[in-house]
Amino acid sequence: MEEMDMGNLEDGLTDNDRRFLCDMPTREEVRETVFSIEPESIAGPDGFGAFFYQTCWDFVSKDVFGAVTEFFRGVALPKSFTSTTISLIPKTNCPASWSEYRPISLYEVIDHQAWTRLAKGVIVIPGRLLSDNVLLAQELIQSLDSRRADANVIFKLDMAKAYDRVSWEFLYLVLQRKGFPQRWINLVANAVSNCWFSVLVNGEHAGFFRSTRGLRQGDPLSPAYLYLLQITYHVDWIDFLRHTRRCIIRHRAGFECLT
Repeated sequence: MEEMDMGNLEDGLTDNDRRFLCDMPTREEVRETVFSIEPESIAGPDGFGAFFYQTCWDFVSKDVFGAVTEFFRGVALPKSFTSTTISLIPKTNCPASWSEYRPISLYEVIDHQAWTRLAKGVIVIPGRLLSDNVLLAQELIQSLDSRRADANVIFKLDMAKAYDRVSWEFLYLVLQRKGFPQRWINLVANAVSNCWFSVLVNGEHAGFFRSTRGLRQGDPLSPAYLYLLQITYHVDWIDFLRHTRRCIIRHRAGFECLT
C-alpha cells in the first residue's frame, strides 16, 4: 500500500502552545517537579534517588536548576544523566520471559519537567482521567449493533512491545508534522537519543553501549510519544484512507464515523 503523506497529519498546536513548550522553567517549577517524584523511586547508577534531592534541596537546588535550564537551552545531557543499569528487575511476581524484566535508570527531574510542559500545554485534557477513556471504549463496544449486515470494525493496538521498536526518526517527523516547534523537537532528540546502557554483572558495571531506537519504559514522556505515534498516526491514517476513498467505511446516515 502507498505510504501516507505525512503532510496529512493535523497540526493541533496553537502559537501559545509552542511558546509554552519552549519557555525556560522557573525555579518553582523545577522544585515542584522534584517533589512530585516518588521519594523511594529506584536510583540510577549514581545511587541518588528522589529522596536525596528532596531531603537536600536547600543544598542541591542551585545545581539541579542549572542542569535543567541547560537542557532547555539545548545543551547535550551527559552520560551520567541518561545511563541505565540493565539488571533483572521483574515486572511481575512470576516472570516467565525476558519481556517481563525491566532496566532501571534516573534522569527523572528533567523528564518530569518536560512532561509537565507537554501535559499542561498540549496533550492532557483538564479534568479527564485515563480511566475515562477505558470506560468510553467499553460503552462504544457495548453499543455496537451486531445485527447489522455490514459488520462493524474495531482496531485493538497492542502497545506492550512498542517501546523497544519505536523509530526515533519517525518520532521526530510526526512531532514536526504535528506542528511542534523545532526547538522542542531538538530537546526531545537530546533526551531520547542520548541513551546509554550498562549490564550489571556480579554487581559490577560491564561498560556502556548506546541505544539506536525505542523508548524508555517508566519514562513519563514515553506514553506521550506513543500516543502521538500510535494513536494519532493511526487515526489520521484511517481518515486519510476514507477521504481518498481507498477504504470505504459504511455507517448510518446522520451518525458520525468515529476514529
